[in-house]
Formats: sequence, C-alpha cells, structure tokens
Amino acid sequence: MRNTAGKPRAGNARIMNNDSRTWRRAIAGATLGALAFDAPAHAADIALKAPPYRAVYDWTGFYLGGHVGYGDGSLGPGTNPLPEQGTFFPPTITGGAGGYQAGYNRQLPNRVVLGIEADATFTGPLDQPRLTPAPFNATIDYTGSLRGRIGYAFGMWMPYLTGGFAWGHSHIRINDADGNAVFNPGQYHTGWTVGAGAEFAVGGNWSTKLEYDYIDLSRRMYDLTDFALPGVGVDPRIHLLKFGLNYHFGDFPAAVICSRPGPRRPSSARGCGKAASSISTRNWRRALASTARWDWPDFRMGKRRRPARRSRKFVRSVITSSRPSALAASRRRSPTPPTNCRASATSTASP
Repeated sequence: MRNTAGKPRAGNARIMNNDSRTWRRAIAGATLGALAFDAPAHAADIALKAPPYRAVYDWTGFYLGGHVGYGDGSLGPGTNPLPEQGTFFPPTITGGAGGYQAGYNRQLPNRVVLGIEADATFTGPLDQPRLTPAPFNATIDYTGSLRGRIGYAFGMWMPYLTGGFAWGHSHIRINDADGNAVFNPGQYHTGWTVGAGAEFAVGGNWSTKLEYDYIDLSRRMYDLTDFALPGVGVDPRIHLLKFGLNYHFGDFPAAVICSRPGPRRPSSARGCGKAASSISTRNWRRALASTARWDWPDFRMGKRRRPARRSRKFVRSVITSSRPSALAASRRRSPTPPTNCRASATSTASP
C-alpha cells in the first residue's frame, strides 16, 4: 500500500525491517549449526595425522668407548720385528690391535664439531709359529695419543680429521741359543699422529666410528754390547685402521619436532611442533567467528544488496585449508621445515 505521494508507509517499512532481521538470524543460525556439526568430523580426521618431524643429533658431550683394529708398519732396518697375530690377516709388527678411548665434543651452531680425544692401542699376541730364530727381536708394545678433532655434522654421521701428540713403548728381546728370551730392555718413544675418520649415530647414546691413524714415533738406540751384539735403533712407523664403539653421556640425540608453515602463531610457539588438530581448531574458530561479519541480503526499501563475496571467499579458504588434503598439499609445497625450532630435553631413538 502506498500513500498518495507514492512513498511507502512507516508501518510497512517497520515490518520489512523485522522480516529482514528474522531472515538474517535464521540463515546465520543454520550456517553456524552446519559448521559446528561438520567441524568435529574434519578435526577428527586431521588429528590422526602426526606432525612431520626430523631428529637433530647434537654431538656435544663426553664419551667413552673401545676399539679393535689391524695395523702394519716398520721398526727400522735390522730390528728383526716380532710377528704379531693378525687373526684373519697376515702377521705384522702390530697384528690385531685393540684398546679404548675417551673424549669430548663441542658442536657449534654452524654444525662444525670440535673435540679432543685420548686413546691407547695395544698390539696383538706373538705368532710363535711364524717366529724366525735370531739373536734378538724388536717389538712395539702399545701406542697412545692425545689428539684434537674437527668435523662437520651431517645429522646422524660426522666425518672428521684428527691429529696431535703420540707416544709408545718398545722393547728388545734378547734370545739365547735355544731361542728363549733372556732379557727384555725397553724404552719410551714420543712423536706425532694424523688421521681421518667418520662417526655414525646408531641409536640412543651409542655411536660407531671408523678411523685411520698414521703414527710416527722418535728413534731410540739400544746398546747391546753387554750381550756381544751391535747396537740397534728402533724407529717406529705405524699404520692403524680402527673400528670403535662409543657411549655418549647425556641427552643424545635431541629431537626437534617441526611442523610445516601454517597460521601465524605467537612468537613463543612459532616454528615448533604442535598437533595438526590444534591448527585445525584455530581455523574452525576463525571460520565460525567470521560468520558474524557476513553481509546478508537486505530487504529494506524493497532493494536487495549482493552479499560481500570477499567474506565468503575468506571463509571458504579457511575451511578448505583445514582439510587433510589441503594440509598434505601445503607440506609438499614446503618440504623444508623451519629452522627456528627448539630442542626437547628427552632422548629419542633415531628415526
């Protein structure tokens, strides 16, 4: 009904305003109900997906271990070295060797690992059937070293170079006419050593290593004139290949759980692992809260305004990003986890 001037009456306008409000409330309520009932299903699906992670091994700390190996070398001309048992290998001046080591590593933020290590290596037993009769025989009893190490950590393994101070002990075996030892004078040697190796984390606090060392010790003279024998100089040059097992004290390795880039989080938690369900909950909350800002059709004055498509697109993108397929796609697009992650205080096994 219109008045004579062609303008809508006040009563009709009031009724249209009430109707539009009723329509908006009804549509908003239906939408909220649909989202609320549908959200738990998607959240339950996403909660089953574990966050991506990677284990970061920190080599910092003290360690203690042992090693076995095999070596060869020379004691100098005219020394008649004793043959030492090599087990599965030919007898040499060292034969099958074994010993222990202890040290400390410090890993820097740029993955460079600096360390110091002390070790002692003992030669194998005498291979009596291979012994050639001689007035005397020379042998090396053991070697030791105090070395620095520098390496680079590639996660679970670390190649390194090593070198430092070395020492050892040798002795001369004086034989009688029947080949039995009657006297064993000995002397200490000092020198240097260099080598290289690689260490591998095998799980928990254990690691294995493979290392090669070259040992150059000083020459020592033995005066054998009291036994009617000429003097002899012992000048050890030794090559050692060692396989070792170390136990690292403390938390090793430290696990860092890293999630893929997602919605912006507080600075205290940004970049570190949270369950995917918490990300989904945040997105659903944003979607539900955004419905209050939708611009619904307005029937006042008989005119209908188009709803704001920006808000609908925003809600659609938020809902889509919460689905498992969208999360998986975002992870494929961003294969590199964030670097600003915090290490946990518990030890885990290797992944």
